[in-house]
Amino acid sequence: MKEIFTRMSAREKAGIAAAALVIFVMFVDRFIVDPMTVRMNQINREIKASEGALNVDTELARQKDAVSSEYKKYSAYVRQAGSDEEEQNKMLGEIEELARKAGVSIASMKSIAPKTVDFHKRYEAELEVEGGMEQVVSFLYLLNSSPQLLRTERMNLNPKDKDSEIVKSKINVTKVVMP
Repeated sequence: MKEIFTRMSAREKAGIAAAALVIFVMFVDRFIVDPMTVRMNQINREIKASEGALNVDTELARQKDAVSSEYKKYSAYVRQAGSDEEEQNKMLGEIEELARKAGVSIASMKSIAPKTVDFHKRYEAELEVEGGMEQVVSFLYLLNSSPQLLRTERMNLNPKDKDSEIVKSKINVTKVVMP
Protein backbone atom coordinates (compact mmCIF):
# COMPACT_ATOMS: atom_id res chain seq x y z
CA MET A 1 0.00 0.00 0.00
CA LYS A 2 2.92 2.32 0.79
CA GLU A 3 4.45 1.58 -2.58
CA ILE A 4 1.32 2.59 -4.39
CA PHE A 5 1.10 5.78 -2.37
CA THR A 6 4.73 6.70 -2.95
CA ARG A 7 4.44 6.20 -6.71
CA MET A 8 1.57 8.69 -6.94
CA SER A 9 2.05 12.23 -7.96
CA ALA A 10 1.16 15.12 -5.67
CA ARG A 11 -1.94 15.77 -7.72
CA GLU A 12 -3.15 12.16 -7.31
CA LYS A 13 -2.41 12.28 -3.58
CA ALA A 14 -4.44 15.48 -3.30
CA GLY A 15 -7.33 13.83 -5.22
CA ILE A 16 -7.29 10.79 -2.94
CA ALA A 17 -7.15 13.03 0.13
CA ALA A 18 -10.06 15.07 -1.19
CA ALA A 19 -12.05 11.89 -1.92
CA ALA A 20 -11.26 10.52 1.56
CA LEU A 21 -12.33 13.85 3.08
CA VAL A 22 -15.60 13.80 1.12
CA ILE A 23 -16.26 10.18 2.21
CA PHE A 24 -15.45 11.09 5.83
CA VAL A 25 -17.79 14.13 5.73
CA MET A 26 -20.58 12.01 4.19
CA PHE A 27 -20.03 9.34 6.85
CA VAL A 28 -20.22 11.91 9.66
CA ASP A 29 -23.33 13.47 8.07
CA ARG A 30 -25.16 10.17 7.59
CA PHE A 31 -24.31 8.50 10.88
CA ILE A 32 -23.87 11.38 13.32
CA VAL A 33 -25.35 14.72 12.17
CA ASP A 34 -28.50 13.42 10.44
CA PRO A 35 -29.70 11.25 13.37
CA MET A 36 -29.01 14.13 15.77
CA THR A 37 -30.99 16.53 13.55
CA VAL A 38 -33.92 14.11 13.34
CA ARG A 39 -33.89 13.61 17.12
CA MET A 40 -33.67 17.37 17.77
CA ASN A 41 -36.63 18.02 15.45
CA GLN A 42 -38.60 15.32 17.24
CA ILE A 43 -37.77 16.83 20.63
CA ASN A 44 -38.75 20.31 19.36
CA ARG A 45 -42.14 18.97 18.22
CA GLU A 46 -42.66 17.32 21.61
CA ILE A 47 -41.68 20.57 23.35
CA LYS A 48 -44.18 22.57 21.26
CA ALA A 49 -46.94 20.04 21.99
CA SER A 50 -46.09 20.14 25.71
CA GLU A 51 -46.06 23.94 25.67
CA GLY A 52 -49.51 23.95 24.04
CA ALA A 53 -50.85 21.52 26.64
CA LEU A 54 -49.24 23.59 29.39
CA ASN A 55 -50.89 26.75 28.06
CA VAL A 56 -54.29 25.03 28.05
CA ASP A 57 -53.72 23.66 31.55
CA THR A 58 -52.58 27.05 32.81
CA GLU A 59 -55.71 28.69 31.39
CA LEU A 60 -57.88 26.02 33.01
CA ALA A 61 -56.07 26.51 36.31
CA ARG A 62 -56.79 30.23 36.11
CA GLN A 63 -60.48 29.47 35.63
CA LYS A 64 -60.59 26.90 38.44
CA ASP A 65 -62.24 29.18 41.00
CA ALA A 66 -64.89 30.38 38.56
CA VAL A 67 -65.64 26.82 37.43
CA SER A 68 -65.76 25.59 41.04
CA SER A 69 -68.20 28.29 42.06
CA GLU A 70 -70.43 27.56 39.05
CA TYR A 71 -70.24 23.85 39.80
CA LYS A 72 -71.26 24.40 43.43
CA LYS A 73 -74.13 26.58 42.27
CA TYR A 74 -75.61 23.87 40.02
CA SER A 75 -74.44 20.65 41.67
CA ALA A 76 -77.42 20.59 44.04
CA TYR A 77 -79.75 20.59 41.04
CA VAL A 78 -78.19 17.70 39.18
CA ARG A 79 -77.02 15.43 42.00
CA GLN A 80 -79.23 12.49 42.91
CA ALA A 81 -80.58 13.05 46.42
CA GLY A 82 -81.89 9.55 47.04
CA SER A 83 -83.13 6.40 45.36
CA ASP A 84 -84.87 6.38 41.98
CA GLU A 85 -88.28 6.30 43.65
CA GLU A 86 -87.42 9.27 45.85
CA GLU A 87 -86.18 11.25 42.84
CA GLN A 88 -89.34 10.40 40.87
CA ASN A 89 -91.57 11.35 43.80
CA LYS A 90 -89.65 14.60 44.22
CA MET A 91 -90.12 15.36 40.51
CA LEU A 92 -93.83 14.48 40.56
CA GLY A 93 -94.35 16.56 43.70
CA GLU A 94 -92.68 19.54 42.03
CA ILE A 95 -94.91 19.08 38.95
CA GLU A 96 -98.06 19.01 41.14
CA GLU A 97 -96.94 22.14 42.99
CA LEU A 98 -96.25 23.98 39.72
CA ALA A 99 -99.64 22.92 38.34
CA ARG A 100 -101.36 24.38 41.43
CA LYS A 101 -99.41 27.63 41.04
CA ALA A 102 -100.33 27.90 37.35
CA GLY A 103 -104.01 27.06 37.91
CA VAL A 104 -104.15 23.94 35.73
CA SER A 105 -105.60 20.61 36.77
CA ILE A 106 -103.71 17.37 36.23
CA ALA A 107 -106.03 14.80 34.66
CA SER A 108 -103.39 12.05 34.77
CA MET A 109 -99.73 11.71 35.62
CA LYS A 110 -97.66 8.64 34.87
CA SER A 111 -94.04 8.15 35.83
CA ILE A 112 -91.78 6.33 33.36
CA ALA A 113 -88.89 4.18 34.61
CA PRO A 114 -85.60 6.11 34.74
CA LYS A 115 -83.06 5.50 31.99
CA THR A 116 -79.31 5.56 32.52
CA VAL A 117 -77.65 7.37 29.63
CA ASP A 118 -73.83 7.66 29.62
CA PHE A 119 -73.04 9.48 32.86
CA HIS A 120 -76.53 10.60 33.93
CA LYS A 121 -80.02 9.31 34.73
CA ARG A 122 -83.05 10.60 32.93
CA TYR A 123 -86.39 10.65 34.76
CA GLU A 124 -89.55 11.14 32.74
CA ALA A 125 -93.25 11.67 33.41
CA GLU A 126 -96.25 11.81 31.09
CA LEU A 127 -98.93 14.32 32.06
CA GLU A 128 -102.38 15.25 30.89
CA VAL A 129 -103.35 18.71 32.07
CA GLU A 130 -106.42 20.84 31.52
CA GLY A 131 -106.84 24.57 31.82
CA GLY A 132 -107.10 27.80 29.93
CA MET A 133 -104.44 28.55 27.34
CA GLU A 134 -102.88 31.22 29.57
CA GLN A 135 -102.69 28.81 32.52
CA VAL A 136 -101.14 26.05 30.39
CA VAL A 137 -98.51 28.46 29.04
CA SER A 138 -97.82 29.64 32.60
CA PHE A 139 -97.45 26.00 33.68
CA LEU A 140 -94.97 25.33 30.86
CA TYR A 141 -92.97 28.40 31.87
CA LEU A 142 -92.89 27.28 35.50
CA LEU A 143 -91.83 23.77 34.47
CA ASN A 144 -88.95 25.01 32.35
CA SER A 145 -87.75 27.45 35.01
CA SER A 146 -88.04 24.97 37.88
CA PRO A 147 -85.11 24.69 40.32
CA GLN A 148 -85.15 20.93 39.68
CA LEU A 149 -84.22 21.64 36.05
CA LEU A 150 -87.38 20.05 34.62
CA ARG A 151 -87.78 20.24 30.85
CA THR A 152 -90.76 19.88 28.55
CA GLU A 153 -89.71 17.37 25.91
CA ARG A 154 -92.95 16.87 23.97
CA MET A 155 -96.35 18.52 24.09
CA ASN A 156 -99.69 18.10 22.34
CA LEU A 157 -102.46 20.73 22.73
CA ASN A 158 -106.11 20.10 21.86
CA PRO A 159 -109.33 21.90 22.81
CA LYS A 160 -111.30 20.00 25.45
CA ASP A 161 -114.58 20.48 23.60
CA LYS A 162 -115.42 21.94 20.22
CA ASP A 163 -116.24 25.49 21.41
CA SER A 164 -114.40 25.40 24.74
CA GLU A 165 -111.65 27.77 25.83
CA ILE A 166 -110.21 25.02 27.99
CA VAL A 167 -107.39 23.06 26.38
CA LYS A 168 -106.28 19.55 27.10
CA SER A 169 -102.54 19.01 26.85
CA LYS A 170 -100.35 15.91 26.88
CA ILE A 171 -96.86 16.77 28.08
CA ASN A 172 -93.69 14.72 28.54
CA VAL A 173 -91.49 16.19 31.26
CA THR A 174 -87.89 15.10 31.88
CA LYS A 175 -85.29 15.64 34.55
CA VAL A 176 -81.59 14.81 34.29
CA VAL A 177 -79.66 13.77 37.41
CA MET A 178 -76.02 12.76 37.89
CA PRO A 179 -75.80 9.56 39.95
